[in-house]
Amino acid sequence: MSIFVTREKYSRRNAFLFEKGDSCREHGDEESAVNFYNQSLNLVKCENDSWLEATLYSRLGTIYMYRDIYSAALEMFKLGASIYATIPPCVERTITLRNIGRVNLLQHQSDSIFCYYDQALEVAMQLSDEEFLFSLSLLAGCSRQSVTVNPYSSLPVLDITADYPEREIRLGRRG
Repeated sequence: MSIFVTREKYSRRNAFLFEKGDSCREHGDEESAVNFYNQSLNLVKCENDSWLEATLYSRLGTIYMYRDIYSAALEMFKLGASIYATIPPCVERTITLRNIGRVNLLQHQSDSIFCYYDQALEVAMQLSDEEFLFSLSLLAGCSRQSVTVNPYSSLPVLDITADYPEREIRLGRRG
């Protein structure tokens, strides 16, 4: 019984720290956000919550990316991505992979950019999140391709076969 109470106490404390970090980040207080996220990371390792641990690394990576601390951002994003790879696909994994590509783009490391964007596309395709998939496809350099409108959907059909010849992504509702 005391193990459950202790675990519940950690969970509530961790949720508070995570949300406090998000709140600080949203209000531009990045130093405090980093502090709260790091405190939460220390607790989450005791709880074995892979999604939260990966998300915390991704949040830290985002802060470092916007501060132009690219090596720290890449380290955090890669830690998050490696943890996300152990759990079922989620939007956060796609965002983390996209952000690794973005940091590589900012560092002019062209060899790695599309590798991570492609991985992000693969995860997004598994999630069937059409709007996110479309925006990610555009980021991956697909804006060079033609975009046509599916009359049965408010979303376009995006042919990315020139960049990714093995597939075409059709966005829109199935009828």
